[in-house]
Amino acid sequence: MSQLSKASVLVVEDEDEVRQLLSDILVSEGHEVEAAANGSEGIEVFKQNTFDLVFSDLGMPDMSGWEVA
Repeated sequence: MSQLSKASVLVVEDEDEVRQLLSDILVSEGHEVEAAANGSEGIEVFKQNTFDLVFSDLGMPDMSGWEVA
């Protein structure tokens, strides 16, 4: 059985509880996680780092996940 490598993940989610839960799950599996509370913040964090994966809420106020993508 091979071991999965650690991923660098950006979580963009406007709901605090959901953002924290997803971050906690990913960290508990050994991944490095950055979190952003809205689309604009997510884009700024993305510009400053390299990520293997981005999880984004699609239905956020001000900027949707589709716009973030």
